[in-house]
Amino acid sequence: MESEFETIASPETLATAADALNLNTDEVASLKGKVTTTAIRGTDDIKITVKRKGADQAIEIANAVAEAYVKRRAEAEESRAAKAIEALDNELLAQDKLVQEHHSELRQIIETNKIKFEENDPSRPIYPADNDTNVLQLDLKKSTFDQAREQFEQASAMLREMKIKQQEARVLLKMPRSPVTIHERAK
Repeated sequence: MESEFETIASPETLATAADALNLNTDEVASLKGKVTTTAIRGTDDIKITVKRKGADQAIEIANAVAEAYVKRRAEAEESRAAKAIEALDNELLAQDKLVQEHHSELRQIIETNKIKFEENDPSRPIYPADNDTNVLQLDLKKSTFDQAREQFEQASAMLREMKIKQQEARVLLKMPRSPVTIHERAK
């Protein structure tokens, strides 16, 4: 992966800056050796220096390079965010399928074991008291039901969390980028 310094002085960034300035092909090639970057000590800022005969043109080129870099970086971030959202969408579909499978399994256990629920509290199951059902079978029915219900509830909770993360990611992707601050060199 390129460092920020390499990205600023890369041919792609310089070509974008040159396009913005309407420079010809020969001038674009000459920028490679004339644009340098250095870290500003004690800050996160990067100093872009352009060696050119005219100070005004050097400032114009340095600003165009900075703007091209910011644009390139924003595009890269948006691309990464879009890929992350796509991956999250795929995970969300898989989780939704898992929730549906657990729900189906839970329904099947309820029907197979003829489990009813209290009217006042639909979350509390009532197990049938068949004469041929012994305590071990009843415990097995309860255990199977409780396990299936727990798996369903966990999968549903995960699905809700994933939907929230998906919404947050989509909002972040739509947020406007902060503009770059460009400082002109004193003449």
